[in-house]
Amino acid sequence: MLEIKDISPRVIEMQYAVRGPLVAKAAEMEKAGTKILKCNIGNPQDLGQKPLSYIRQTLALVTSPDLIEADSKAADGTSIIPDDLKKRAAEIISVTKTVGRYTESLGLEYVRKQVAAFIAARDGIPVDPAYIMLTDGASPGVKNALQAIIASEHTGIMIPVPRYPLYSATITALGGQAVGYYLDEERNWSTDIAEMERAYAEATEKGIEVKALVIINPGNPTGAVLSKETIIETIKFAEQHNLTILADEVYQTNIFGDNAFYSFAKYVHELGASDVSLISFHSGSKAVGECGLRMGYMEMRNIPRDVYDQLVKIQSVSLCSNHIGQIATGLMVTPPKPGDASFATYDREYREMQADLEAKGGLMYDGLNAIPHMKCAQIQGAMYAFPSIFLPAGKTDADYCQKLLEETGILFVPGSGFGQKPGTNHFRTTLLPPREEIEAMLEKLSAFHANYTAA
Repeated sequence: MLEIKDISPRVIEMQYAVRGPLVAKAAEMEKAGTKILKCNIGNPQDLGQKPLSYIRQTLALVTSPDLIEADSKAADGTSIIPDDLKKRAAEIISVTKTVGRYTESLGLEYVRKQVAAFIAARDGIPVDPAYIMLTDGASPGVKNALQAIIASEHTGIMIPVPRYPLYSATITALGGQAVGYYLDEERNWSTDIAEMERAYAEATEKGIEVKALVIINPGNPTGAVLSKETIIETIKFAEQHNLTILADEVYQTNIFGDNAFYSFAKYVHELGASDVSLISFHSGSKAVGECGLRMGYMEMRNIPRDVYDQLVKIQSVSLCSNHIGQIATGLMVTPPKPGDASFATYDREYREMQADLEAKGGLMYDGLNAIPHMKCAQIQGAMYAFPSIFLPAGKTDADYCQKLLEETGILFVPGSGFGQKPGTNHFRTTLLPPREEIEAMLEKLSAFHANYTAA
């Protein structure tokens, strides 16, 4: 019998708070009849966000080609699936033949060229499709890159604190060293180069060989968006210390207010930082809300050919990413254009999705800051808030979130699951529930918080 003593200590040590013990507790409560408000994970459709029609309709045609010739009509006599999507599906089928087969390990060249054109248009820079790999969401791409870079227990990877637990969990599983650098909460969770220098120097003094720097922009769990100036400073820092940049940019379309997204690829190119290796990640989980389709890509820039071969080899062990997800990635980066029959529906759905998310960000920001002994930084992007909570001595955010779940059915993730400065407490919540549920949640949270902090 396989026993716990037989399990790798690295696996046992690995933690992933987003789906940790609180989530298991919530599942038990839900089975027992308690209504749970799941604010723990960025899972848009699970909380009511509707999928974009053009993606689902095109995938329906690609997976069932007979539907292309079936001219189904709506009540008003128009085609249920617009003609431009039928044409697009026919083109995809002519290239890929069937979605039930393996593709080349990098992914369909047809889609990789679409991704390359998307990046080139976004950034105004040259892009080589051969250095784009299609992945099952961004997470497998991140894991593949870390697997390639972590050569020993002395290999260090710089990660932001707070950070998405994927990074700390994967580094632990691979036997590397997580080198945390604190984000500046007082300046909207901004990245501070002096703090990076501190973390790098401290790790080096301990005999850790720091090889890579993780950047999450827009931030998860913080909702922060990096300025162009900060990105440039970060690239120069990486160049000075010969660090590979791993740029997690999966929330690049989720930007609020006057903030803007700037890619690391753009400024690595414009600065002429040819010695800075960069691997950038994007996915459709948040850009178009299709978490379950597992769609995404990684772009490799300034990667020597022999290193590139090793990254492709890691991917080839899994043969390829899922075929339908590859096609969905192509659809994500080539949405309908003005003049297309499907454009009006796409434009309305996408604008409504983005406007709703931004409005809920404002609602969450105002609501959290209205609660005494709670403070939330400006939510600039992504789909999360990460407020500070000021608790009685001896209480932790893990205790807080456990009690909150038990008494109200509200499921947050404790800030300790993402990392935080010693002596501070936080929680992460998504912005995804419907507005009326967020309003009700804020009322319950305010009452709970008042009682908890008074105890």
